[in-house]
Amino acid sequence: MQIKTKKKSKKPLIIFLSVVALVVIVGIIFFFVRSTSQNSTQPAPVTEEEQNEAQTNPSSEKEGEATTPPSDQTSDEVPVNPDASLTITHLDQHDNAVNLESSLSGISSKGTCVATFTNPDSRPVVKEFASNDTKGCGPLTIASLEFASTGEWKLNLRFYNQGQQVTAERSITIQ
Repeated sequence: MQIKTKKKSKKPLIIFLSVVALVVIVGIIFFFVRSTSQNSTQPAPVTEEEQNEAQTNPSSEKEGEATTPPSDQTSDEVPVNPDASLTITHLDQHDNAVNLESSLSGISSKGTCVATFTNPDSRPVVKEFASNDTKGCGPLTIASLEFASTGEWKLNLRFYNQGQQVTAERSITIQ
């Protein structure tokens, strides 16, 4: 008399191992995508030449004349400079980046630029940067990934100088 033994099927083990491998692969991809997007928003490291220039060329601002709004004031409370104007000369999206440039008139010293992009369905995208000269803000390039949604975004560009500000607004469609 022969006793038949059932062979255990290897299908459940193969399915289980395939699911585990898929979860690991998806996790690795998520990690790399997230770390890449976080690295693109970090400022570029300061070079030794830039550090030396900052030490040898101190700011030409006069004592007590801040280029950014005081921390106890909102941007709406900072007075507008009636003798200056700010114009957004270039705003587009190209090669997965939003590009911005502007021009200033009536300004005699450098200041701070703040670009605020708003969309009612998303968190704002805010970039603060020093003006390179007295001619304008920018150029500034922002990765399109920083915009949480596509659609119409409103740019509010502000230039702060000597306790006053100048503003300009423009819209852009993010795709």
